[in-house]
Amino acid sequence: MIVIVGKKSCSKCEMVKKLLTKRSIEFNYIDIDSDNSGKLLDRVIKENDSHYPMILKDDKVVSLKDVLL
Repeated sequence: MIVIVGKKSCSKCEMVKKLLTKRSIEFNYIDIDSDNSGKLLDRVIKENDSHYPMILKDDKVVSLKDVLL
């Protein structure tokens, strides 16, 4: 399963969601602002150098290229 962790104000997040939708790739989207526990924010900071979106495939951080192949 693909999970996109992003922010409402992130244009790159929107671009990734549109691209995956266009290619009929199923994904779940999580808005980081709705993460009340803070665990996802910590993970974005540690594993994705504070960049959005963070793309997870089978709970591992991957690049967009990895998802599209």
